[in-house]
Amino acid sequence: MKKRWSANTWVVVILFALIGLISIDIGRNLLRGDRGPTDEPVKPPSMDPKFKVGEKAPDFTLPDKKGNKHSLSKLVKGDTMLWFTCGCSSCLEMQTYMTKLTKQLGSKAPAVINVTTMLPDREETWFRDTKLKQTILYEGKEGGPLGEIYHGHPCPRFFRLKPDRTVTMIGKSPATMPDMNVIGADLAHNLGFQLKGEKLGAGKPIAPAPNFPLPGVGKQPTQAAAAGEPASHEGHSH
Repeated sequence: MKKRWSANTWVVVILFALIGLISIDIGRNLLRGDRGPTDEPVKPPSMDPKFKVGEKAPDFTLPDKKGNKHSLSKLVKGDTMLWFTCGCSSCLEMQTYMTKLTKQLGSKAPAVINVTTMLPDREETWFRDTKLKQTILYEGKEGGPLGEIYHGHPCPRFFRLKPDRTVTMIGKSPATMPDMNVIGADLAHNLGFQLKGEKLGAGKPIAPAPNFPLPGVGKQPTQAAAAGEPASHEGHSH
């Protein structure tokens, strides 16, 4: 008479059978080169705006600090630099650099419109620290309808417009170019400057070289932070 297996023996047999089947399946996947979905490269979202150079910048209407609403089409009356900022140290440093360039340009400097997500109570210190003449409008939050059209965040990001709102420059997004020195150099070049040591064209004014912290090195303290004021917008990162 044959000896019957106990319940425990059957459990062990079934367990080893399952392990064997799983091992065979893993071996087949390795032979096919299938190492799982985690190895698939993740394509970053495009930071290109919904328009191109040579097209008109889409119109929008936003409030100022007092709640008065302004349309881009009404504000743009000449050469204009449209900025997107959040109030962080990179935004402050880049707009401070813009101040240095506009001082050299004098009356030839473009007007500045700043669409920001920082709180309106930062406006006074923002003017004080950047010393940049500008019109500030408040977007309220990042990622809204306007952000989807312009992809102004991560910031700072800027666009240059003709009097009829035709776009002549689309600045690099920090999402694809985190080095603020490169973005600052592009800003200077677009405004007609060359940096010290460059040979881009005779007669071009020499711009002060951008000197921003390198990515991953850490931020230098801003004037706002030194004064004990917030230097970054809550929830924003670069």
